[in-house]
Amino acid sequence: MGLKKWANYLISEVSYDKNHLISMAKRHEDSDTGITNGKFVDRIKTSFDIANGLSYITIYNRISTWKKGNKIHFFRIHGEPYVRIDQNKVNQDYLEDILKVESLAIPEPEEATPEQIARLEQQIAKLESKI
Repeated sequence: MGLKKWANYLISEVSYDKNHLISMAKRHEDSDTGITNGKFVDRIKTSFDIANGLSYITIYNRISTWKKGNKIHFFRIHGEPYVRIDQNKVNQDYLEDILKVESLAIPEPEEATPEQIARLEQQIAKLESKI
């Protein structure tokens, strides 16, 4: 008989948006052959799974082995889902015991300057005049 599984899914990395909501999380499976490499999922998938009875915990890498972290809890505030490792009922996600990665977040689009907009409009006008 194999070892008891820690949880249905394990989260090892996370990125947050500016409101401290999860943008993406790296989700691994606790399989019979060990912990899988992991795939990135969004917070909706994670919160949906937990709300539907699947268990999630955080894990972190310690010198070529995984260390068990904390159970991830799910709750709602005004209908919005949140996932946290503590019991605080605040409108932010919180998985602070694992690796936080900035590069997973989709960057906010930058505002175009008036000069850039004017150049684009000129290019569009040139293209339209050739039609």
